[in-house]
Amino acid sequence: MKKFKEYLGEAFFKVKIPDVAPTFVEASSAGQVKQSMRKIMKPDVVKELEIERVTPAAMKQMYRDMAKGKDEVQENPMVAGVAAAAAKKELEKKKKKK
Repeated sequence: MKKFKEYLGEAFFKVKIPDVAPTFVEASSAGQVKQSMRKIMKPDVVKELEIERVTPAAMKQMYRDMAKGKDEVQENPMVAGVAAAAAKKELEKKKKKK
């Protein structure tokens, strides 16, 4: 039986470098991303890296938003959508109570 990593193969990781736009890297694990960043960056910058696994759809959407020239690019569209829906439900509940 194949393990999960054998099915996964390569994944996309969003790397947030201070004072630089988010960068996407294709690797098999977050540790591999960090290891490759250690080779090309100074040690004090590597400590400040934020590495997050993202889906290909979220990565494409972020690139589309950047190409459109949007100032505020949504970090994670799924989370933003869920938060907006929750806020809308809260407003509806408050209106019903009044």
